[in-house]
Amino acid sequence: MTPVFEDYLKKNDLSGYMKALWQGYAEGDKESLHALLYLAVQTSNAEDALDIAEKLLDVDQDYVILFDKHLKEEMGKLSEEEQNDETTVCNAVKMAYLTTDMALRSKEESYFYRFGEAQNTLFRGYINDAGKPQPEAKLPTEDPQEEPVEVPEDTLDYWKSYLSRTDAATTQNSIYQSAIPYAEKGHPYAMYIVGFMLYYGIKTKYSSPSMVYLEPDNEKALPWLQRAADKDIPNACWLTYYIYMMRFRKTKQAEDEQLALSYLDKGAALGNSNCIEELQKIAEEHGEDRKAFEHLKKLAETDRSAKLKLAKYYEQGKGCEKDLKKAFELVEYVYNHSSATPYNSDWEDSAEMLADYYYEGIGCEKNVDKYFEIKQKLREDNEYLDYIMSK
Repeated sequence: MTPVFEDYLKKNDLSGYMKALWQGYAEGDKESLHALLYLAVQTSNAEDALDIAEKLLDVDQDYVILFDKHLKEEMGKLSEEEQNDETTVCNAVKMAYLTTDMALRSKEESYFYRFGEAQNTLFRGYINDAGKPQPEAKLPTEDPQEEPVEVPEDTLDYWKSYLSRTDAATTQNSIYQSAIPYAEKGHPYAMYIVGFMLYYGIKTKYSSPSMVYLEPDNEKALPWLQRAADKDIPNACWLTYYIYMMRFRKTKQAEDEQLALSYLDKGAALGNSNCIEELQKIAEEHGEDRKAFEHLKKLAETDRSAKLKLAKYYEQGKGCEKDLKKAFELVEYVYNHSSATPYNSDWEDSAEMLADYYYEGIGCEKNVDKYFEIKQKLREDNEYLDYIMSK
């Protein structure tokens, strides 16, 4: 029996509904096949509709024979040119479907009337393949006999541009599926993409009900990420470290911790900022000030928040020679190169520190006027941010 859509809708689980339909499709369930045929026709997906109708032949022969009869009648009305036009063919399939549906069912039983006001939500789920089984990538051998396939430059640019910078599930899904063939042949970045998507999963974030394309699975993600990390992909090192460390916290197995730390070191050596920051925190927690300072110094090359923290190290002489002038220069740089924006405190933090430096004369001449000028600017910008956040 077809899953009841309203039950899933109450749970905000469109993906669960679609998954149940596709599972029914795989098992040849009559009701699920009819529901998918309805959705395929209503979304003008003629290719899917004909495929589903063929599958229905095994479980509802009378329906499909009649559907085929009406489809031939509709196609017979079209010219040869029209038969090659996708939109026209879709309309013919839709007309054949409606004619068949109304001939065999009463209005109350018809799939055309079945979903009521929920149909737009269902169409969206169907068009976006919510719940449809994803292709599962096959891990390449440890030492492929052939050289990893080259990825076209524009494809690689597309992956790198959108992989972690878009919340659009359809885009993420497109990247994932396009990367699988290359990952299976051992391309390092493609393997990272497969691992990345398996680690985070793919689902819509701003629609209700949400649609899930890929469930997150750390265990499936790990071998892909580890292979990519072994091929010197910096971001893969970070996620490999993180998964092994999470595993260690559960298992307490020394091997998991050793593997985690080895990938953390490798990621830091390759310049991954997350790995460098983690090593800095570990060194700080263990009172290894010199190590913490060196990691922080590296991190501060590209990170403004790290520059402010490094200024504190110079101010206190922590892990380094005390250098108040250097501390002042770092804080002044962040103040001059950032702006007041929601969810980013760099400017506010640097303004507070710089005002105090001017007031106390830390790394600079005492300047009370500058102190009040910065404090006034800080108040004005905080009022502006409060206004923005209230909208």
